[in-house]
Amino acid sequence: MFDFMFGGKRKLELIRELLEQRMREEGFDDMDSRLKVKELGKVQLLGTPEGGIVTIVETVVKSQRQGALLS
Repeated sequence: MFDFMFGGKRKLELIRELLEQRMREEGFDDMDSRLKVKELGKVQLLGTPEGGIVTIVETVVKSQRQGALLS
């Protein structure tokens, strides 16, 4: 279900896709904008709002799987 939760390329691919969707919705749908997103490094992707959201969801799900209760 959450293949990306174990790090690596899947997590970054998800963040990149979410970032591209946001850019399209804001009117940045040209090829140049899409190439810039594809060129972003790991740290840059993790620093985006999408990177933060994916990391938070990943942390919550991992914690719940380990039996931690979140309130």
